Amino acid sequence: MQKLLADLDNERSRAEQAESTAEERQAALEAALQVTSALKSIDPMAFSEEETRKYLIDQMLADEGWDVGKGNTNTAEVVKEVPVKYQVGASGTGKADYVLDDDNGKPLGVVEAKKTAVDPQLGRKQAEQYADGLEKEHGQRPVIFYTNGYDQWIWNDAAGEPPRKIYGFYSKDSLQHLHFQRTAKKSVGEVAANPHIAGRMYQIEAVRRVVEQFAEKKRKALLVQATGTGKTRVAISLCDAMIKANWANEFCSYVIVVNFVVKPTTPSTNSCRHCHGRTSAEHQQATQRTASSFRRTQP
Repeated sequence: MQKLLADLDNERSRAEQAESTAEERQAALEAALQVTSALKSIDPMAFSEEETRKYLIDQMLADEGWDVGKGNTNTAEVVKEVPVKYQVGASGTGKADYVLDDDNGKPLGVVEAKKTAVDPQLGRKQAEQYADGLEKEHGQRPVIFYTNGYDQWIWNDAAGEPPRKIYGFYSKDSLQHLHFQRTAKKSVGEVAANPHIAGRMYQIEAVRRVVEQFAEKKRKALLVQATGTGKTRVAISLCDAMIKANWANEFCSYVIVVNFVVKPTTPSTNSCRHCHGRTSAEHQQATQRTASSFRRTQP
């Protein structure tokens, strides 16, 4: 397996560097494809920790836009094998597998890697100790990640959040936003519904209850509303409140799904008393106009 992995690296480099003729480039590419095909027979669960970092974790970070150097090469954004002070043990130092740096050089995140056959949760305590040391050194606590190349966990303990499993690393922008929220997020009492968007009492109450759920570090909330009671307005009002309170950005911090359920009658003639006699198609058009009107009124 070691030989195949080494051959893969050599052939990839050859494909990148071959400039003499198109034939050489094609030959290098075909050789690399052959090695890649041979790698399919290898069990990734047999990867060592170094191989897990090189062939899995490096790629996962690169997929999220991080500038990752080859092998043990460091970049301004991703530093590998970082010495960290204030650690438990006789030497008092340790080496964090990855530190993800901000533009100012302060740590946004720290990553503890385990080989593929090891439960990544075994690295949680070690990652926490690295975060403690980095916080003392730089005055900023990084977000904690631990992974075996397949299972990834995030722990934003500075915000009081519990560890949770994720499906990929955070991008640099996303980590910057998490750090921004630590100081800029307003208290739950300051998050209120805009009555010009959803002004009925039950709509204001719905927004307040969802915000209270998120304030308790819960990540999901469910609202059940009847047809014609303003589901879209409540959803838009909730987005508006949470963005203004710095609990979410305008991209994807929270996903709000509005689901319209219609009884199985003829779609073109279905109507209800809450919709003032409107058909399903007319109701959907009204919903779209509400959302469009909100977007036009935003600064």
